[in-house]
Amino acid sequence: MRAGDAARVLGAIARHHELELVSGDEVVLDALIARGLVRAAPEPGPERARLDALRAELAAVGRVRAARPDDPTLGAEERRLRTEILERSEEVARSEGATVLRARGGGPYRGVVGPAARVQITQRGRALMTDLEPRTWRSAELTLDAFDAEMAALRALLDRRAARAAAILAHARARDRLGPAPSAALVGLSVLRAEPPVIARVLDAALTRLAPLDAAQPGAAAAGAECLCLASADLTVVERPHVTDGLMADVRELTSRFGVAFEDALDAAALLSHLPREAREARLALAFELASAMRVRGRAVSLAFALLAVSGESSVPAHLPAQLAALDDELAPEVSGAPERMATAVLLLASKYERQAQIRRWRTLRQYLARVSPDGMSVEAALLAWLALPVEEILHDLRLASQALGRHGVAGTGAETVAVASKLLLSMAAMAAGAEGDPEERLALAPLASPALELVGLGGALAALPLAALSAFHRTVLCAATAWEEVHHPTHSGYVYGGYRPRGHYRG
Repeated sequence: MRAGDAARVLGAIARHHELELVSGDEVVLDALIARGLVRAAPEPGPERARLDALRAELAAVGRVRAARPDDPTLGAEERRLRTEILERSEEVARSEGATVLRARGGGPYRGVVGPAARVQITQRGRALMTDLEPRTWRSAELTLDAFDAEMAALRALLDRRAARAAAILAHARARDRLGPAPSAALVGLSVLRAEPPVIARVLDAALTRLAPLDAAQPGAAAAGAECLCLASADLTVVERPHVTDGLMADVRELTSRFGVAFEDALDAAALLSHLPREAREARLALAFELASAMRVRGRAVSLAFALLAVSGESSVPAHLPAQLAALDDELAPEVSGAPERMATAVLLLASKYERQAQIRRWRTLRQYLARVSPDGMSVEAALLAWLALPVEEILHDLRLASQALGRHGVAGTGAETVAVASKLLLSMAAMAAGAEGDPEERLALAPLASPALELVGLGGALAALPLAALSAFHRTVLCAATAWEEVHHPTHSGYVYGGYRPRGHYRG
């Protein structure tokens, strides 16, 4: 049985109270019943009649008990009747919610489940629908067994990445230097091929050398260390002093040369880190040209997001400043903060998707993400929209990733978990787009990346894209969401487990 046929028949049963089977559906239905995904449902009439009789009997016992309140046998009988009434009520409810199947032409369906068949989807069937419906577009031709195997492999790979992040944390000595959102850096590093003890050792060395960055911004050392580890072809090179010293020098040079804030300079240095030195000047010149053109239009774009906007370009497209300004205007009623709005606009345009379709995807994602934080989810939604998947599949992958992070203890508050899970999905999409023997490449249901992700550079994108995007996202979401959760969900907040402290501004 093909997964697409299973999805079609299960979906039809779920949506309709009466369903006319078309040619071929009978075979699919019988296979679904054999697998325990669908079950036969009895006619509700006999059960309903028995339920009415039980209720009448309970009423009679109640009247007798009112006259003889001390009779213990009446109390026991009343309890028995109530238990049976509850069981029968559940059966009637299930049967009345069943779907009546009819053969083509309106006659009763006479299959293995009997004439005028009534069927219900089982819990196993509904679990399969939850996995299958968002992915039918690319799994319709798979057999149902192959689809089950692919979903098991997807869950296992998410678990593997989360487990590696937890293992890196367990071996790291400098874990107290990972910033206020340590899971983000660990999840980014989980894609490296080295063993967790080796990754942790290099991370410790880089954090020690980059410690001065934390004086300017808490968590900056962790962001820089992660970036260097992911952008370096040889992980052990990061342990050499000249590598970390070079990153700090780049940040200072960008701050001085372009007059940008420290966090913007760090983001920009991260986005450039995967490029050869000789290619960086050309990219910086394009970014500065775009930023200048936006200033003429009365708009500000950070150096890091200007670099994102011109990724893959040999010159600044003539239409780009006007497009960014127009999109900035369009988003104004929905996103009040100017930096967050411009960051969102850049990510939506830089994804290289059709603009209006991408805006619709962004709005749907943002509406869903608002469940974990009422404000500030614009950038995170735009970042998730870089995945080349339908919104429904993105959201289901996001739930699976969040669950995996939670199982391995590398999740935080609701908003933080969403941010880290988003980064995990983007990193896996970047790995799946490569050809270097990573397990994501062999996974048919792996997250897929926008073609634009490769323009940023696969190695650099794992750190730099989320790092730059979260620079706008973190301040408005993670800090605000922590305070919001303390008011609305105090049993799940840091208030219960040690008290609230303002979070720093960590990007990565």
